Amino acid sequence: MARIVGHALLVVSVAIHNRFILGELDALAFTRFAAGLMLYSFAAWAVLRWAYRSHRGLGRLFLVTDIIAWTFVIYYSGGDRSWLFFLMFIRAADLQLSGARAVLIAGHFSVLCYAAMLAWLIGVEHRPVSLSAEAAKLVIIYAVNLYFLAPARTAEGRRSKLVEAIRVARELLAGRDAAVADLRQNEEWYRGVFETVNDPIVTSALDGRITGVNRAFELALGYARDEVIGRQDSTLTTPAVGSASVEPAEVIGVAKSGARLTFEVRSAVIRDRDGEPVGMVAIYRDIRQRKQTAEALERARDLAEETSRAKSHFLANMSHELRTPLNSIIGFTKLMLRRLDGELNPRQEAYVRSVHNSSTHLLTLINNVLDLSRLEAGKQELSVDEVDVRALVEDCLESARSLASGKDLALQSAVDADLPRLYADPVKIKQVLLNLLSNAIRFTPSGRVVVQVTAGEEGMRFAVSDTGAGIPAAEAERLFEPFHRAHTASTHDVGGTGLGLAISRQFVELHRGRIWVESREGEGSTFVFVLPCCRVD
Repeated sequence: MARIVGHALLVVSVAIHNRFILGELDALAFTRFAAGLMLYSFAAWAVLRWAYRSHRGLGRLFLVTDIIAWTFVIYYSGGDRSWLFFLMFIRAADLQLSGARAVLIAGHFSVLCYAAMLAWLIGVEHRPVSLSAEAAKLVIIYAVNLYFLAPARTAEGRRSKLVEAIRVARELLAGRDAAVADLRQNEEWYRGVFETVNDPIVTSALDGRITGVNRAFELALGYARDEVIGRQDSTLTTPAVGSASVEPAEVIGVAKSGARLTFEVRSAVIRDRDGEPVGMVAIYRDIRQRKQTAEALERARDLAEETSRAKSHFLANMSHELRTPLNSIIGFTKLMLRRLDGELNPRQEAYVRSVHNSSTHLLTLINNVLDLSRLEAGKQELSVDEVDVRALVEDCLESARSLASGKDLALQSAVDADLPRLYADPVKIKQVLLNLLSNAIRFTPSGRVVVQVTAGEEGMRFAVSDTGAGIPAAEAERLFEPFHRAHTASTHDVGGTGLGLAISRQFVELHRGRIWVESREGEGSTFVFVLPCCRVD
């Protein structure tokens, strides 16, 4: 019922928020929102009421789905304008006593859900969002969730010290009569810790008779402590916790209802002050959720691998089906432009040239997509050989001169004379240089483009500089993402697929190098990549 009452209060809060803070409250939309949230709340209550005893994992499942539901609450209450973003760290606060792992999972999932909502607003609804403000909110959400780790780690620390604490307590009980009063006081403290720990704890004699259990044991297995004290521990677990060890062992616990629970158990021998063993203590941790998560991750990995194989197969087939007719179109349009079968009037020539250019562009795009797919699948291989750097640079400049025709643009090179030997894949390095050169020429109406090659401690440094409009700092961070193109006032009419820089980065990293951009808006750009001179296998 607490969830129902909480969500009802949340509906009221949203109504007040939208009416008096946002100044807008659509009655029909609000009714649908409130009905959906309360329907989810009643459904969760009903499922937990009737199925929780047989499916304890449902409680944790709904703790996660609550975060998703609260994300929709924030979205309905304005998204980036909502004051209710604090909902994203409520779940971590609830789970403080469940351990640091639960707090971390809830915290990271909350940040992920809020980021997913922002991605929807920006990418699908194209809503203007203040990225700095939302980044600050994400930092706040993440920081508050991390703050709740402190009490969670404190509880875990107490669990790890509990075995030693109980051993010390039993040694004191066997000590002198003068220490009895202090021992009783300490035992009360240890008993408080023993009872507040969230993991089941069982103490037993050397013959296996249970001598004590904590409250967490009663909740987990459904037994009252009077029902189990004096029984053999082998009746509650299979196999029994037979040997003392600080290493965790996996056992199956049998609850009062007959349900089998999977535990990770750590056990230790309890000794008297003379070092003689007098009993055992075992701490049980429920690992069903962890095992389910591991199994889900394995299934997800298998699915991802199968999807990757299917994608590779699809791209391979499509590349053949698309490139074959495109090559024919390009070849025949070239023949027509050479006028081997007769003259073309100006309009016909324009049509044929448009077909040729479009086909070439489409073929380049297909090749880029295939390259990117092979790189992401890890199937792209290097054909390493010694590279004539000076000849490679001159060849790239010569290939790029046609792109600069019709522009007041100078293409220059500056290659050091005493460069060391470079071992790399010449085809891929040439493709990287051509990508950088073509970008520089496209975005530079006039001035110059310079290719500079030097050697340093890190390796051989290639730099392509231009005198264009430069790149805003906000765009520079995303330039090397697939299909991303910088958006500025001077580049809105410049073509491109947004794959060249992504492929270039992959090729450079395949050589164990790195690539980056140095630019200031209005002052041009310099794209730099560094390759190690040693041979890369």
